[in-house]
Amino acid sequence: MKKLRNLILVLLAIIALLSIGIVVYLKSVVPFESGQIASESLADTVQVSYDHYGVPHITAQNDTDAFFALGFAVARERLFQMELLRRVGAGRLSEVFGNDLVRTDAFFRTLGFDKQARLHAAALMSNAKGDWQRKTISYMDGVNYFMSKGPLPPEFQLLGINPQPYTPTDMYLIAAYMAFSFTETLKIDPVMEHLKALGPEYYKYVCPECATDQKSASVADSSSRASLSVLLDQILHSLPLQIWTGSNAFVVSPARTQNRSVLFANDTHIGYQQPAVWFEAHLDYPGMNIYGKYIAGMPFPLVAHNGISSYGVTILENDDIQLYREKEVGNQGYVHKGIVRPFMARQESISIKGRADTVITVRETIHGPIITDVVDAVDSLHLGPVSLWWTYLQQPVTAFETTYGLATSKNMDEAYKAVSQLNAPGLNIAYGDTAGNIAVWAAAKIPVYPKDSLSKFIVDGSSGDFDITNYYPFDSNPHRINPSTGFVYTSNEALDTVTAKLPGYYPPFDRANRLKSLLAADSSITVSEMVSIMNDDVSESHRNNSRLLQKILEPMLVNGASADELFGLFLLSNWQGGHGLDDPAPAVYYLTLAGITEQMMKDELGDQLFQMFRNTHQMKCSYVALLSDSQSPWWDDVNTKDVVETREQIVLASFEKAIRFLGSRFDDRKSWKWANMHTLEHKHALGQVKPLNKIFNIGPYSVSGGLETVNNMSFHMRTDSTFEVAFGPAMRTIVDLGDPESALSVLPTGQSGHVMSKHYNDQAILHANGFYRPMLTNKAQIERQSKGVLWLVPTDK
Repeated sequence: MKKLRNLILVLLAIIALLSIGIVVYLKSVVPFESGQIASESLADTVQVSYDHYGVPHITAQNDTDAFFALGFAVARERLFQMELLRRVGAGRLSEVFGNDLVRTDAFFRTLGFDKQARLHAAALMSNAKGDWQRKTISYMDGVNYFMSKGPLPPEFQLLGINPQPYTPTDMYLIAAYMAFSFTETLKIDPVMEHLKALGPEYYKYVCPECATDQKSASVADSSSRASLSVLLDQILHSLPLQIWTGSNAFVVSPARTQNRSVLFANDTHIGYQQPAVWFEAHLDYPGMNIYGKYIAGMPFPLVAHNGISSYGVTILENDDIQLYREKEVGNQGYVHKGIVRPFMARQESISIKGRADTVITVRETIHGPIITDVVDAVDSLHLGPVSLWWTYLQQPVTAFETTYGLATSKNMDEAYKAVSQLNAPGLNIAYGDTAGNIAVWAAAKIPVYPKDSLSKFIVDGSSGDFDITNYYPFDSNPHRINPSTGFVYTSNEALDTVTAKLPGYYPPFDRANRLKSLLAADSSITVSEMVSIMNDDVSESHRNNSRLLQKILEPMLVNGASADELFGLFLLSNWQGGHGLDDPAPAVYYLTLAGITEQMMKDELGDQLFQMFRNTHQMKCSYVALLSDSQSPWWDDVNTKDVVETREQIVLASFEKAIRFLGSRFDDRKSWKWANMHTLEHKHALGQVKPLNKIFNIGPYSVSGGLETVNNMSFHMRTDSTFEVAFGPAMRTIVDLGDPESALSVLPTGQSGHVMSKHYNDQAILHANGFYRPMLTNKAQIERQSKGVLWLVPTDK
């Protein structure tokens, strides 16, 4: 026994020493916020002051030095995040994570991002004397200077990554992945094809606009379509980075604000991850004083204010992807307009950690790359080759010209010029300035779809009838400029000034309508009211759905209902649509709604396709139509041949299941409150594996908000678990252009990607509770609150 005790003591001592060693190592790679670093790339001294939340305030004597310091500062905190971003776009995740991501790499190789990025990088370097090009190269020099000096983040050691210099190609790869993450096409179109086979009596509820089109109908069987859709969904979920899903932005004119200046607000909705998506930095150099939110690896901010104007983004959600079913002719090629054309082909070698390289052949048609070649055993699916046409692959990438133009704009005309340059991805640009102007522009090259073609179906590629050859002029894009209402807003809805056909994958109008009503209710809006609006958690749509469910349930629960069921019915009938932490009604409502949609649709779609579709915008737009019609064929279970199920049966069964779940999960009804059902955890790429989750992940926290509330804390619908938040505000920002030095912001976790940094999670509690912190731009304030000063100096000084 004594030997065993001694052995245990020795093991505990070893574990303690290892733990201490790990902590010491992790602390050793956290960058210092004070000191002096010399570089031959600098022309003059640069001061980088770090505030209480680790935001770098960069003061430089010239623009290129400022951007060198920005690249250096971003790399110090987010180098591993940059590494993942460029690897996703290049299709090089397997080198780090092994065989499980080979198919994901093959898919991104097929899209051809790397090929496209190299072409654009070469063009950038050929014109390196241009204004934005010079700054971009300086930014990259700063990134590479830090990469060469280190210390490298611990993830590089854990995964065995040998860092390679950051190049213009990597910048375009990151932009390509961000553009890809905006689109819902690849999740929705194959499902629409499946529903097309079921007939208009089904798809009219989930895609009313689809009823007008017959010429683009699919010929592939439903299992083939499901296989393609599920494949693409699996690829998206295999990524170690989250995707963009929506956003809010609203701007109020001086006529409707208390201090008679423009008020600006923006919150982007992105899948939660750690580190947070956005990195904040403040640059001050001759001719420019700008505070921005940056994607790691991209030199210009997507959201910023510069003392004259403030701008931000939401996703446009326009459909700029068309899928084509190609007609293959043996080994000869494919048919287009009666002519057999050879496939354009290239070889791609994919390196795999711990295994031999694999080589894939990528085929392309006149429409774009063949994406179905990524599917295993494609011939057995009878799907045939499907190609992908996408504006982003067809047009020059102009995201950097646009963001640079917005960052440096001095008036609305200059901002308009910058916005008009954007080709893809589609963005709504919200804008306000000190002259009192407010605007929202839909920025994108919007394709002209051929007559009788619907972009939500896979169309025939052989005839040429559905080829896209033209775009609408930018002036015809949706826009709102200084409207008489005194405010503009965008919540990814289809903007109401459409003069061009604009198909897309828009969410329901829940957030947009709520914003409109809140903004219209007050003619003297303050910053504190802007804060309240951004944190608003009321859904009028879900409240109305709840009333409908209550009316359906009430006649069936008159006799024999349990106390829990009566309590649940009471909650549904009295819920005002709020999603506060102490409110129990959302738990009953969402569990019931999840059960209803599952029983309605899974029999027609199959489990995998349904699980993918249930969390899309298209599904959320369909709740009212599906619940309201008791005669819909969706209510009947196609697997019960001799029984026709009714709406009342399914609603009752779903409600009873929801109440049973809550009763088994919690000891009493007081615990049904939303705080116990709705939690947010920020997960690191390495935190997917236990016990690393305890080291790298942050949370969970109980949070308010819900599906399509302004505080859009969204989750995946389930019937057998709590609702873990999947995506939501990836930052919140409010700027009073009459007093830009008092601007407010908050990130979901913090500035740093280093797990032992004090800025790894120092904003997490603020974010979870809807609080803000200042965005400092006043030199005196920055100096008073500075927690460290880093001096970057030329090597000869």
